[in-house]
Amino acid sequence: MLFRSGPDYYDRAVTSLQRASALSPRDPFLAYWIFNQAVAEFIQGNYPGCVTYSLESLRRDPDFLSTASLLTAAYAHLGEQDKAEQMLEECVRLDPLFSVGRRRERISPVWKRSEDLERCLDGLAMAGARVE
Repeated sequence: MLFRSGPDYYDRAVTSLQRASALSPRDPFLAYWIFNQAVAEFIQGNYPGCVTYSLESLRRDPDFLSTASLLTAAYAHLGEQDKAEQMLEECVRLDPLFSVGRRRERISPVWKRSEDLERCLDGLAMAGARVE
């Protein structure tokens, strides 16, 4: 849903995800829905919004690697290097083989626009992730 593009698409996606989250606050997949809100904010370049949603997603599921890696990239793009490096350590804890290349393999099929994918991967590299 969020990996498509078009006018107002991300705003509509976030609105739909917020509504779904409000209607089902005990949903076992709520961390995933909140993660998707973080992705929408990241794609729009709203890194503070991405951080907010990512932290909420991780609060609900601390072992969600996709959220941890997105938060790492967002912190790096915000210039918050210490936080980016701390989150990168968490990513490596969750996946000892964590690297930019490994993330590319795992997430590239779901990103609609290559420039968004590259911005995310660049953030991981800026945080200090191994590049393979």
